[in-house]
Amino acid sequence: MVDLHISSTASSCRLEIVRDGAVETSVYGTDDIATIWQETPDQVSVTGCGWEPTFTFQVHDSWPSGAYRIA
Repeated sequence: MVDLHISSTASSCRLEIVRDGAVETSVYGTDDIATIWQETPDQVSVTGCGWEPTFTFQVHDSWPSGAYRIA
């Protein structure tokens, strides 16, 4: 499972996961992820953001190994 932690002033966002390589292959997408604004702490580089997960997805067994880009 992968948890994405998103902070946004928009009420929702779109997500696409693409296998990056000689041939880019889209493996997952959704158009309606609800988002909220999450404050960024002053010491984020030391303590982390502490944001709540916004969206969770499962890496499917059919996805080939390689580098993936989330946009």
